[in-house]
Amino acid sequence: MAKISHDLRTPLRRLSIALEILDLGSSPFIANMRAEIEEMGDILRQTIELACTTIDSNEAWVQGDINQLLSEVQSKYQRTGVSLQLDLVTIPKIRFKTLALTRLLYNLVDNGLQHESKGQVTLQSRKDSGIPAIVVINTSTDSGKVESASVQPVTVSRSNGLGLLIVQRIADLHGATLTTNETPCKGGREVVISFTGHLTGQA
Repeated sequence: MAKISHDLRTPLRRLSIALEILDLGSSPFIANMRAEIEEMGDILRQTIELACTTIDSNEAWVQGDINQLLSEVQSKYQRTGVSLQLDLVTIPKIRFKTLALTRLLYNLVDNGLQHESKGQVTLQSRKDSGIPAIVVINTSTDSGKVESASVQPVTVSRSNGLGLLIVQRIADLHGATLTTNETPCKGGREVVISFTGHLTGQA
């Protein structure tokens, strides 16, 4: 997969450079071609990530502090100039796979940033009826947006659906349940990862 990715990225990079040379006043055609190249690059990255999910099963489990993981994810985005909000409460230690769960969070955060670029993404920890949960909240800046509240299966927007597969497989690996809740008062959506199967002391 790594070799295929490398082989395909090279001609994509050449195409991108060629478009920069052409420019042609940044015509709609050039802009559309740039978007297509970016999407193909995204598909390559997601395909590699999907292949990595088969490796996740061999990663060691840890009994750790989920708030620390959320703080580390926030710090990594801050280093790239992206500000994420944190809303943390004290919750029990959870049994999880660090790299796998980090990849799940990256997919959800990137999805939120992509589709709510003028809004805000918040990482939250909470307890729902005593069950520890991670919540990724996308808050829209469109105050006029109103939607009826609902609970749905999680959806991650990717042109090829690989983002959803990655998120769902990692959640299943952790025995976690994923749902999305529309938040009409905030004009956004929250994705809830409930760790129903991995409370402290459980296998």
